[in-house]
Amino acid sequence: MLARMPVVLRFTILAVVGVLVLVVAVLSVWAEGRQRVFEITGLVPDYTVFKPLEMKRFAEAPEPVRLGVAAYNRQEFEEAFDHLMPLAEAGIAEAQYLIGRLHGEGYGVPRDDAKAALWIDKAVVQGYPKAILYKGIMVSNGTGYLQDYEQAVQLFRSIVGNKYANLYFELGRHLYDGLGKKHSKRAGLYYFDTSIMLGGCQALHYLARDFLTYTSGSFYDPFFDPARAKRYLELARERNCPHRLMKLMVLLGLHY
Repeated sequence: MLARMPVVLRFTILAVVGVLVLVVAVLSVWAEGRQRVFEITGLVPDYTVFKPLEMKRFAEAPEPVRLGVAAYNRQEFEEAFDHLMPLAEAGIAEAQYLIGRLHGEGYGVPRDDAKAALWIDKAVVQGYPKAILYKGIMVSNGTGYLQDYEQAVQLFRSIVGNKYANLYFELGRHLYDGLGKKHSKRAGLYYFDTSIMLGGCQALHYLARDFLTYTSGSFYDPFFDPARAKRYLELARERNCPHRLMKLMVLLGLHY
């Protein structure tokens, strides 16, 4: 039947078939790469980073909480504490998390890691994802808790699906640097890229520094690459990220 078709039509059909075969092959390689990342990290390969989480739904914050959050964002921390403390004591998870942050950072109250951990744990018990992320950072740093990288990674993984750039930076950093049982620069880069996609700055600075100082590499690992470092720093400049790498920027001829 194909032999009786016009030559142009035959070539068109063959070309379309060839393109489809190529697309299938590319998708297969891509899927295998993602599968490998999930094997390295221990995550279930559902092929979506932002799978909706089955966790407790938090009702819209009442007006006093919104007032406390607004004061916190204005860096009027004593006012924020006054708004939030009664609500934290009443069991509102968001208020408990923010009171923990205030104690943990020493904002508006004397810094007290033990009190920070106490309030963060109250919010964690309720499944509040930002509190889980903050606890993971505290556990990783050994502030308020015994330092335990593996527990920190488990906490980060438990809330994968939330669109927090800092979450994917922290998870990427632990895998990239081997903080915990698993060490994979490739998996770390995957989470760094996710953090960057969500608008984060930390991964841009981290990778720019690493691509300027890494002296050996393999097929999957980074290597000395000033051009790539410069691209990360240019994106950091476009996003008005803090000037944490000014010396590197000067070295690469970048200026704000």
